[in-house]
Amino acid sequence: MSKFALILLLVLLIQCSVNGQPAGIVDNDKIFTVLLNEGLNRLTDILTVSGKDKIYFVSSAEKDKKFEYIVMNLRKTFPDFKFITGEINVKPDYKLHFNNLILKTNYKNLSSNPIKGKEVIRELTVNYNVNLIFNDSSFYSDVFFKKYDDKIPYDNIPDVEYGADEFAKGKIPEGNFGERLLIPLIVAAVSAVAVILFYSIRSK
Repeated sequence: MSKFALILLLVLLIQCSVNGQPAGIVDNDKIFTVLLNEGLNRLTDILTVSGKDKIYFVSSAEKDKKFEYIVMNLRKTFPDFKFITGEINVKPDYKLHFNNLILKTNYKNLSSNPIKGKEVIRELTVNYNVNLIFNDSSFYSDVFFKKYDDKIPYDNIPDVEYGADEFAKGKIPEGNFGERLLIPLIVAAVSAVAVILFYSIRSK
């Protein structure tokens, strides 16, 4: 029976290696927040000079979730400043214009390891141009670009994308035919061998 226990342990270890989800993998949304805040913090000095008692009209050519995400984080980064995005009767003191907004998630295939399981390269990119306009003249401008990449298990992609906006989700790579079949076949083969050995040991 001890031989069977060792075989069963081996099978469980291999299955855990293939299907396990290691702790410590950060969600895409949290990574985007960190990347974006690094860029927004570069506005600290210029906004301090222009003053938190002023009204800032924030705009972008891209009126989508990416722009909403930037405005939300802008307000969190500078909670004492007056940022508006809609039309009001009061003329704003400054205009803060974001252009060429890129918040992008991409996954790239890595070769599969039958024991470790399939991994992918996760790439998250934040890129934008920003202009602070005063009296119809550019008062300050900046271009921000930041990319983050790491390796995560293929099976963890739905977890890191859970509850995220569309830009924090990427096309899941399918891999080639051999990669999709190899790991399940190895697990099935090991399990079959374990069953055969179990009955072989019992019959002796």
